[in-house]
Amino acid sequence: MQLGTALAFSLAILGLNLLLGFAGQVCLAQGAFFACGAYTTAILATQGGWGPLATLPAAAAIAALAGVAVGLPALRLGGLQLAIVTFGVAVVTPQLILKFDGLTHGVTGISFDPPAPPAWFPASAETWLYMVCLALAILCAVLAARLTSRDSGRALRAMRDDPLIATSLGVDLVKARLTAFAVSSAFAGLGGGLYAVLNGYVNPQSFLAARSIEILIGAIIGDVGTLGGAFVGALFVVFVPEWT
Repeated sequence: MQLGTALAFSLAILGLNLLLGFAGQVCLAQGAFFACGAYTTAILATQGGWGPLATLPAAAAIAALAGVAVGLPALRLGGLQLAIVTFGVAVVTPQLILKFDGLTHGVTGISFDPPAPPAWFPASAETWLYMVCLALAILCAVLAARLTSRDSGRALRAMRDDPLIATSLGVDLVKARLTAFAVSSAFAGLGGGLYAVLNGYVNPQSFLAARSIEILIGAIIGDVGTLGGAFVGALFVVFVPEWT
C-alpha cells in the first residue's frame, strides 16, 4: 500500500517537475490539484455510481481545468508573486471543501470500497492496485518524456530561460504556460484519484497546505530538472517521515 501511495505522490511531483523545472513556473498549489482529483474520484464513486478506477480520467480532467484557472495569473505574475498566489490556493482549498459540505461531506469525509481485482488476476487486491498505480506512473512518465523531448519541450525551456527570446522565436507564451499548468495539474489530479482509491477515504485534513509543501520538497529532493527524480522524491516523502 505504501508503494502505491508513493507512486500516487510521484505523479503530483512529476507534474511539478514539468511546471517548475522545465517551464520555469512557480506553483505551490499542487496539493490543491491533488485534492481536486481525490474528491472527484470519491464523489463520482459514491454519488455518481462510477467504478473507482473509471473515475481517474475525470479526476485528471477536472484537475486540469482547475490548473488552467489557477494558471491564468501566471500570464501576468511570476516568481515570488506567483508563488504567493498559488500557495493561497493551497491554503484555501480545505476551507472550500468544508464550505461545500453537501457535496464533500465536510469534516466527516467520504468513504467508499476499493475496487476488487478482476477474476483473471491471481494475486490480492492490494497487489492489483499497486500494479494499476505502477502502470499509470509509467504512462505519465512516458507522456512527460515525449512532452519535454520535442518542440514542446524546447518551447518550455525557452520560456523558462528567457520569455522575451522565446517570444521572438515564435513561442506562444500564453498557450505554453496554460498548457504547462494543465498538464501539471492533470498529473496531480490523477495522483490524487489514485490516493483516494488506495485509501478508500478522503477528508479535508488530508489536503492541508502542508501537502503542497511536501510535494515541493519531494520535487527538490529528486531534482526538479529531471523526470526520474519525481519517483525518488516520492519515496522520500512517503517513507522517510515514517522511518524517522
